[in-house]
Amino acid sequence: MADPLRVLILGDQIADGASLLRQAGFDTACFSATDEAGYLAGLAQAPDLILSPLSTSQPGSLRALDLLREHNIDLPVLVIAENADDQTIAECLRRGADDVASKDDTARLGAAAGRAWRARASRDAKQQAEHALRQSETLFDRVTRHLAVLSQVGQEVAASLELETVLRQLIDKLVPLLGTEISILLLEEDELVFAGVSGARAERLRGQRIPANIGIAGEVVQTGHPVWMTDGPEQKTPDPGIDDGNGHSSQSFLAVPLKLGDEIIGVMEAINLKPETFSNDDQRLLEAASSWAAIAIGNARRHERTRRRLQESEAIGAISRALSSTLDLDQILQLIVDSVHQIIPKVERAVIHLLDEESQALRPAAVAGLVDVLGRPDFSMRPGEGIAGRVIEEGVVINVRDTHTDPRYLRLGVAIHLRSLLVAPVQSGTRRLGTLSASSAAPRTFSTDDEQLFTTLGVQAALAIENARLFEVERRRAEEAEALQKVTQTLISRLNLSAMLEAVVATIASIANYKGVSVYLLSKDMLVLQVQQGYQAPLQIVRIDQGIRGRVARTGQPVFAPDVTKDPDYVEVIGGVQSLVGVPLIRAEQTLGVLIVESGVERLLDRSDFNWLISIGQQLSVAIENARLVTDLEKALKQEQAARAQMVQTEKLAAMGRLVASVAHELNNPLQAIQNALFLVRQEPALSAQAHDDLRVALTEADRMADLIGRLRETYRPTISEEFRLESVNSLIVEVQRLINTHLRHNNIEFIFNPNPSLPYVPAVRDQLKQVVLNLCLNAVEAMPDGGQLALNASHVRPDGKVLLTIADTGIGIDPANKDNIFDPFFTTKQGGTGLGLAITYDIVQRHNGHIEVDSKIGGGTTFKIWLPADEKPETGPLKLPAGR
Repeated sequence: MADPLRVLILGDQIADGASLLRQAGFDTACFSATDEAGYLAGLAQAPDLILSPLSTSQPGSLRALDLLREHNIDLPVLVIAENADDQTIAECLRRGADDVASKDDTARLGAAAGRAWRARASRDAKQQAEHALRQSETLFDRVTRHLAVLSQVGQEVAASLELETVLRQLIDKLVPLLGTEISILLLEEDELVFAGVSGARAERLRGQRIPANIGIAGEVVQTGHPVWMTDGPEQKTPDPGIDDGNGHSSQSFLAVPLKLGDEIIGVMEAINLKPETFSNDDQRLLEAASSWAAIAIGNARRHERTRRRLQESEAIGAISRALSSTLDLDQILQLIVDSVHQIIPKVERAVIHLLDEESQALRPAAVAGLVDVLGRPDFSMRPGEGIAGRVIEEGVVINVRDTHTDPRYLRLGVAIHLRSLLVAPVQSGTRRLGTLSASSAAPRTFSTDDEQLFTTLGVQAALAIENARLFEVERRRAEEAEALQKVTQTLISRLNLSAMLEAVVATIASIANYKGVSVYLLSKDMLVLQVQQGYQAPLQIVRIDQGIRGRVARTGQPVFAPDVTKDPDYVEVIGGVQSLVGVPLIRAEQTLGVLIVESGVERLLDRSDFNWLISIGQQLSVAIENARLVTDLEKALKQEQAARAQMVQTEKLAAMGRLVASVAHELNNPLQAIQNALFLVRQEPALSAQAHDDLRVALTEADRMADLIGRLRETYRPTISEEFRLESVNSLIVEVQRLINTHLRHNNIEFIFNPNPSLPYVPAVRDQLKQVVLNLCLNAVEAMPDGGQLALNASHVRPDGKVLLTIADTGIGIDPANKDNIFDPFFTTKQGGTGLGLAITYDIVQRHNGHIEVDSKIGGGTTFKIWLPADEKPETGPLKLPAGR
């Protein structure tokens, strides 16, 4: 049914107007206006016809016509006039009336209403045509713009092979066209990555990942069809993070798949934060753009894969060339980590850790990029610790997608911004040599392609390590053989022990560039330093229960300490030592000493050093024994020569003794005659006082000569018996003083002795004990060429019940190097000496169940101490000491 004719009736006769039109056969919808304001309001309701009675009152016909003209409104106006003259009718028509009729003229009323009806229909048709034209023009313009944009998008994305550039161009073109925000999610394995995002969400979402099976994007991936979402009762679950950043979700959402052939590679989303829905045109535009995007993304990915393969090929080729042209392991390993750092995007650090076979620790060998705690030379990890420790233990590649959520990741002070880690084993066959690792600040950085690349590079690193180690083994063997030959030549070219040890230590230190080398020889339970190189303050003497040196000597087993800080016996002698080798010097199951070699972190000792030094130690042990045999032989020859000389000297002394005894005997007879004659002369009464004095002097000197001759005869008379008797030490000292008194005066030596009246007797062979005191006193005189003091003292030591006799001089002292040998037979430091005096002294003291010791200091004199067993009976009677010095 057609819509009723809408009629605006001026005045209050609305019922009459409606009745007239119904009589003319029209269905009407009438409304009226009684004043100008109502009339204008009625015009706003777009009537089809205006019925206006001819009236001058407001709003009359003429005024109504004027208002239409003023407002530029084209509507038919039928003026109802009764008995109107022609002039009035003409004026109405001039002002725009459609017709003028009386209310009884239904024919004219019907004709006017018909014209209004047709005018409305024509007007509606025109408006519809104009609207359709405008829609067509709008659609054409939109399609034209879409096609232009799509063409431009196609040209631009086709011209670029960089994925980031392609995504940025797509978003820049589509955002103004759709008036929405755009997200591009790319499918990577089982996740969707926000690769391109526009608007306020860009910084927050770019790079974020969501599972590929949730939300609208997940539905698009699963079904391969576009998905719309509107803010209504059937609203779908949006993707995580799809809001304006303030918690307000989008009002409408359109997502289309990115298809490359039959493969879905991602999703393109249009997000509208306003309550406006998307049209079919929007869908078609987004789908067309997604087709171009998929092609461009596919091209960019292929280009990236091609570029990546080219980089990998170039890197592997460079590494292969390096493997064939150099044996510099550090150079090759650095080339490998540099390649990783350059090939894989977003890698912040690449590092190769090598397994130290001695300490079983992973230590950095090459680092590229960020150097944190894992790249420092002093850092180490053990198998089983952290990701690298697991890889070296299990021999598999481990890809840590997010270090914040993976409990296997070992932090150890590593920068917390590192989020992903890839570690591959470096192994040759089943032999684990180390690990190759890379880390990134972005989570989920590494792909399966990266894992394959790491596997290949790990094999090349292993090949480089094996080649370098084989070369190093051969080089070390050649160097060790050459060094061993040099050491052997040094050993056989010198027979003097000290000179030989000096030369060997210097040779070892210079060949191997060790930090410190030392040789200790065993003396009883002490190790005595013989020679060293590299030490400022070496240990001179070490007990065999102290330190690593003592342990080597005590156990006879070599020691290899790759990290001395972990050896509880280590005693620091030289700073900066990291490793140590101790080798026992053993010959015929007898420990002669130890060879100690220490080195710093710049030259760590290894098993090759250990084995080489053991070989050196074996050679050195033989050389030390040979040198000692030569020394003993030389000493025996000297002793034999000294014995021969002593025999000659003894014969001379025996002959001299016999001569002295004979001369003394011959002198004794005339001396007695002289004494008798002087005694008889002294009895003459006629002698003057002067004569008496002269005779007294002559008799005194004769008595002194007789006493001297008696002492000479006593001293050089052969000992008949070695029977022990109780003897007075005080009297023995006095007798020796009398014997050497003249000798002391000639050498300007003061003799100091205060007899001890409470001193007990000692059981002794008098002549032998007197010889001990005489020998020590004569030696003391020789030690004081410029004069000095010779002090003797005897005391009773309680509760031991011994007599202690000390003989001290202020002479030149004894060299500490000779102190332990002074009692050895034939050992002497005096020109022309026999080396028997102190040996005889020591032997006599031992036969008397006594003990003798010596204290001496260079330039500070020497003191001999003799302990002799004592008898409880004290000496009695005063002693007469000789006069003079």
